[in-house]
Amino acid sequence: MDSDRLLRWLALALAVAALAWTLDTALSAPRRRARLDRKTDAIRALHRLAATRAPDRAWIDALEASGARTPPPLDRLAAGRFPDGAATAAPRTAVPLADGWQRRETLLTLTAIPYADLPAFCDEAARQRPPWRLVEADLRPSSTPATGDAVLLFESLEKP
Repeated sequence: MDSDRLLRWLALALAVAALAWTLDTALSAPRRRARLDRKTDAIRALHRLAATRAPDRAWIDALEASGARTPPPLDRLAAGRFPDGAATAAPRTAVPLADGWQRRETLLTLTAIPYADLPAFCDEAARQRPPWRLVEADLRPSSTPATGDAVLLFESLEKP
């Protein structure tokens, strides 16, 4: 007799637990669906971000394939084109990027130079591997026509 009563209580407890579980599942479905939608949106945003970064990733892969690791110093490049002592380079602190690559900025100050030589110098800097890219240019003309000072900001990728 006691075992029958125990079995009834056990069956009742299992029925209540099953009912509670069913209600929890039914009532929490919208919340779980909303969480799944947020996660799906986050994954889509990551895929969009990856698509926008694909050209950068391809550029870095091409640099690694070519074996280019650090660009040549700009003051050494300028020494071959401008008069001695006209170029002063001030490298800035590198900013880390992905996979060990970093972005380096260098401020190049050119004193008393002919402005006609600047485009050829910038082209030569852009042909280096990895290339230097001109970001900013501040020209300060002198009293002599077509000459003056220039402050150029270049950036490049490098892998130390």
